Amino acid sequence: MTDVRTKTSRNSSREWGSLRPNALGFPALLAQSIALISPTMTAVLIIPLAFSNAGQGTWLAYLFGTVMLLFVVLSLNQFARRSAPALDR
Repeated sequence: MTDVRTKTSRNSSREWGSLRPNALGFPALLAQSIALISPTMTAVLIIPLAFSNAGQGTWLAYLFGTVMLLFVVLSLNQFARRSAPALDR
């Protein structure tokens, strides 16, 4: 079994663990971009479907969801404040 770290690289001045430039081609980059934006676009594109099911109550459903997400964010914020000092030791 060979150790990858012992192999010589083409660019010896580059540090171990650094990213290779131009490693992704256009199709891979496009697929990654679509995958990253899809959760955000789902919330935007589902509005007509939600309106067809909830009617005039759609705005109330989105308001309720926003308030619930704010509670989640505040909980994560408190968790991060209390657990981050443990990482500094």
